[in-house]
Amino acid sequence: MKAGKILVTPDTRVDTIGTLAKESGFSRSTANKVKQVIEKGTPETVQAMKEERISPNKAYQQTKKKEEKPEPQEPEENKIHILPAEIESYLNEVFDVNKSTIKYQKYDWKSLDNSLKDEFILPKIKILRHSLDILATRINKSMEFQIEDIFKDNPTPETKEPEQDEDAQSILDMATEESKQQKLKDEYIKGGGIGGYFSLLRSLFPSITFLGTLYKGVDNSSNCVAFIKDYMGKINNQYNNIGDLIVLIFRHGLMHTQMPKVISVDGLNIGWVITYNDRDHLNVSTIGLKPINIYISPHQLYLDLLNALDFYMTDLTSKPELLDNFKKGFLTMVLFYQEPEIEMNCKIGFEYLRSKINNDI
Repeated sequence: MKAGKILVTPDTRVDTIGTLAKESGFSRSTANKVKQVIEKGTPETVQAMKEERISPNKAYQQTKKKEEKPEPQEPEENKIHILPAEIESYLNEVFDVNKSTIKYQKYDWKSLDNSLKDEFILPKIKILRHSLDILATRINKSMEFQIEDIFKDNPTPETKEPEQDEDAQSILDMATEESKQQKLKDEYIKGGGIGGYFSLLRSLFPSITFLGTLYKGVDNSSNCVAFIKDYMGKINNQYNNIGDLIVLIFRHGLMHTQMPKVISVDGLNIGWVITYNDRDHLNVSTIGLKPINIYISPHQLYLDLLNALDFYMTDLTSKPELLDNFKKGFLTMVLFYQEPEIEMNCKIGFEYLRSKINNDI
């Protein structure tokens, strides 16, 4: 093909084909075929024609053949037409949303599950996963501490890349020394009111609570523990042992107060440590040493949550009960608070809005 072929584009008018054919060296018929290929052919056919691996005539024949033999279509009666914009009304057919309660009605979802799952549910989980990925990366890079900037130049030992010319022994020595120094620096962020690296934890635990509600279908913080044990426990069995404790100490402490909680077991006070050493994540200090602490690495918690999300998405595609719970949990969280409840719990704000609404009307 001649270089002039680039003059023929999908929006080229038929009445100019003759002129373009003359300028490019094609016949009028060939120029028109080139236009048809660019307009209707597959990307592979168009590219092959442009690279002169096939002639315009052959490309045109392939395009024409494709038009004559359309791909097999699913019978119309088997298709499920559900658009994202219709999801809300679609769900309302199944759930009776009355004031602040939901009455779940039995319904045959067999033929509808895939559309709802593919167009609404899985995209929401993937967006959450992507958001957590971006958020955690930004927080880690900014090193937003609430105490002295003592860790700005001290990454987790296993994340620091050695120089290319260092031998194995020097790498081992460097990692060992950094590990020792890291443990010393971790002392600065033990429990007891000194402070800590809270930013990422404050972002992760609400997301885990959200996932617990979708997983169990009920908006209850105890389902946060269920998600941690059932999914994050697949990654690290220690979540099965102390998942409920880290929710109590870190989630409840940071969501409701300024710092994690300190607990007491058999007369022993159990504190907490927020560490940059991923290998110490979920470790408990040796009993007999004082103080006894539960360690948490925000970075490792974030990595484990991403892996847990992958397990959860896999289960959503194969377990109908999880799909039902997702629907119930999602609707629970988007319910409107009704007037009696608002007036009882937020009387001042309720009266202010009522007055403003009446005055503006």
